[in-house]
Amino acid sequence: IYSLYKVARYCDELVADGKGGVEPRFRANLYLQKATDVFKVMKDMATIFRGMLYWMDGQLTPVIDEAKAPTYTFNRSNVVDGAFSYEQTGTKTRTNQVVVQWNNPENDYKLEPLFVEDRENIVKTGQIVKSESVAFGCTSEGQAIRYGRWKLWTALNQTEIVSFKSALNAAFISPGDIVNIQDNHDYGFSFGGRLLNASFSGGNTTLTLDRDISVDPESGSDTNIGNAGTYTLALLVAERKVIAAKDCRIWQGNVNSGSYKDFKKGDVVTGWFRDNSIVTVNLPNSWTDEEFDKFTADAWSAPSDFNASAGSPDERVPLHLEYADAHRIQEVTCTADNPNGNVLTIQNPAGVPVFADQAAADRAVQGSIWALKDENETTASYKTYKVLNIVHEDDNSYAITAVEYFDAKFDIIETNFTTALPDPLFPVEDPESTLPG
Repeated sequence: IYSLYKVARYCDELVADGKGGVEPRFRANLYLQKATDVFKVMKDMATIFRGMLYWMDGQLTPVIDEAKAPTYTFNRSNVVDGAFSYEQTGTKTRTNQVVVQWNNPENDYKLEPLFVEDRENIVKTGQIVKSESVAFGCTSEGQAIRYGRWKLWTALNQTEIVSFKSALNAAFISPGDIVNIQDNHDYGFSFGGRLLNASFSGGNTTLTLDRDISVDPESGSDTNIGNAGTYTLALLVAERKVIAAKDCRIWQGNVNSGSYKDFKKGDVVTGWFRDNSIVTVNLPNSWTDEEFDKFTADAWSAPSDFNASAGSPDERVPLHLEYADAHRIQEVTCTADNPNGNVLTIQNPAGVPVFADQAAADRAVQGSIWALKDENETTASYKTYKVLNIVHEDDNSYAITAVEYFDAKFDIIETNFTTALPDPLFPVEDPESTLPG
């Protein structure tokens, strides 16, 4: 349900309608006239918001194509055999002209074709590669144009597909997630690996990497990281959270006053009761599995001594809690004056430290993975990919297929177009034009 809520919020955002105004990004006007296979109808509905459906936890889950932040980083140190397999889409699938069928309200909502094409690509390749698509439930010309531009941009620019296998660390990844991938194999530069140590002192952070990133493997020469421009270091930060293993209610307050709060399965829990004491979770990242078992072994939903006016003692029940691992990507800017070798000292940028304290730095070490991207985003830099498919293999490895991803795509397809056509009989005069003498 929450996935549908996120989709609805995205659909309701206002974008340019091509006529000088704005409209919701996606609207659906449907009239189902005959019985059809339900899965086909669901897939057609998903195309309205540029989505796809996948089966997870016994239910269909929608995934929308939108701008998202990366959730994980892969390089040769955390994939099976250190191997990435690449392939390119065929030229026949690189469409440069799309015929979008949409329902025109000015023509009794009849289906009409609308041509959207990339003329620059047509001239460059010397051929027209045409495809046809139906904008399901679409009665807006602007929405039909945006849909066609999305199909064009995706076909022409997202042409690289990567496949690889990873271990249980990839178990939480699902289709639609964005991941960073840095492959050292093809480019000779070690722009990815594992983080050995991170120390925090005086607002500055010192990172110890598993390899020397300043050495050119062919020439053997050193270059200070940062002297050639600004570099971005993507760190995988591990976070551990306490979550509810099943739906529950937890008393918020003390023995004498407060109220119950409902928690759904999977919600983060930051406090509970042991006898009359409130247990507050501040740093679950630092807990070992043994410590977690100790802290949650006697967890209750309410204090043992209720004031009669505060709540009902009958609702005091033991809690079922779990320890959940999560990850996020933190990008760090590396400027000039960093030393050679595998140690980077990152100075406090603009008075804001990279990590708040040593505990936060330790979470980056727990995540272990790092990847580097230079200012010009050369081929050795890490790239972003969108996960299309993930399969749990018999050997407990996870086979992942992903396609290259560019978040700039969404601004490109939703701006800079117009549905207005010039009047051939009474064209608008250029205010800067002059009458012939």
